[in-house]
Amino acid sequence: MSRLPDVYWETLLKIWLQKVSNFPTVLQKRVLGLVRPLYYEIEVWRENHFELLHAKVDFESHFIWTCDGRIDWFRTAKSLIEDENWSTRKRFKLACLHYLHHYLTPLWNQLSEPQRRSLYRFCTNSPQLQFWTQWIKDGAHENAVWFSYDFIERIIENNYINNVGSLLHVISMMSSADQEQMLHDIVDNMSICTEVLPLFFKMNQTVQLAVIEIHALQLLIYCSNWPWQSHFMDIARLSWTYITKKDFVFLIQYFLYEKIAVEYQDYDYIELVKEFYSSSPSHFQSKVKKNFIFRPLRRLFKRKSTTPWSWETFLRRNEISKLTKIFGEKDNSVY
Repeated sequence: MSRLPDVYWETLLKIWLQKVSNFPTVLQKRVLGLVRPLYYEIEVWRENHFELLHAKVDFESHFIWTCDGRIDWFRTAKSLIEDENWSTRKRFKLACLHYLHHYLTPLWNQLSEPQRRSLYRFCTNSPQLQFWTQWIKDGAHENAVWFSYDFIERIIENNYINNVGSLLHVISMMSSADQEQMLHDIVDNMSICTEVLPLFFKMNQTVQLAVIEIHALQLLIYCSNWPWQSHFMDIARLSWTYITKKDFVFLIQYFLYEKIAVEYQDYDYIELVKEFYSSSPSHFQSKVKKNFIFRPLRRLFKRKSTTPWSWETFLRRNEISKLTKIFGEKDNSVY
């Protein structure tokens, strides 16, 4: 079941921690539990910047982390753009990607004509770059309505969104009412995504319910991941009327296969799935009892805390085969 690439780094860290004298065992477990979520946080950032990764730049040294273990994309982008060891062309593209408009004109003025022509050619494949180069052509006007509702709405409606995280930083400068409307517009135009969660949790329950009504399953999956697990049951209690019995079975399967079987240690997923199942409507539980997943779930619930841990204690090989088929056919982007 150790099919994750980050298990390699987790193993190396475990060996190193064991060599460190006087390092408490309980803290070793907590440190190891952070390896996978931090690894995937970096991987998500890399996937969203794959066109820029050819540059010979030590990206990791520029990462700026939030207090809850996420990369601050906006501040990290600023750090990279201000690194003059990186090519001006790539710094300009990064500024476009992260809505850092005040860097664009100075960087544009440093580009040669051949470099500018190259960017113009690239515009056909990059709506963001097309938008900002046209903005420069039009005079790069910075006026009082720069961060207005109308301006951001035009970006959303024309699908100029690539980096929601940095766009939300811009939206955070707006009024609360406009922020709520922006959340609706982003969700309506591009579905829900993990970057929207900080804004989502700032909204009142009426706004949250409107989003949950459309995207309950995706929200629950996102909130099963670092660092949002503490919100999972709050979202679940608001979602019972918006998810199907099939969705519920899928979520139980997801917890057992994607979290518990591969021994994620960044949260107590066994207790979380117990609470999720026990608080669910009876017709949801009846659906699970008719599914093959109920047997491993029942074994898991009966397991004593003193029993040595191993996925073999609750999953049989035929059950693993069925789960592998289910999740092998799923589009990973939903997670």
